[in-house]
Amino acid sequence: MLQSKQVPIGTIAYIQDGHRPFGFGRYHQTICREPWIVVAALNREYHPCSSSRPATTYMRGGHLYVVRSLRDGRTTQVADWILRQCEDMGLTK
Repeated sequence: MLQSKQVPIGTIAYIQDGHRPFGFGRYHQTICREPWIVVAALNREYHPCSSSRPATTYMRGGHLYVVRSLRDGRTTQVADWILRQCEDMGLTK
């Protein structure tokens, strides 16, 4: 099983808001006005089909991150592929 690259906590990413994720067309401009900082990585939830096990089990290596806006303090969850795409495009610090 391939292990995906983890995004380090504290990474600052300029997530592109308000349009299709990274669907850069001819008239699209990269906006670097709203920095987001990676605060935490969420564990993956696993719901077993057995009644003898707990209802929810948490596994290491989830694919969601909690990010906080450095402009206004909002927090939200972001998928790992979006943060990795930001890294590939040079939109991280």
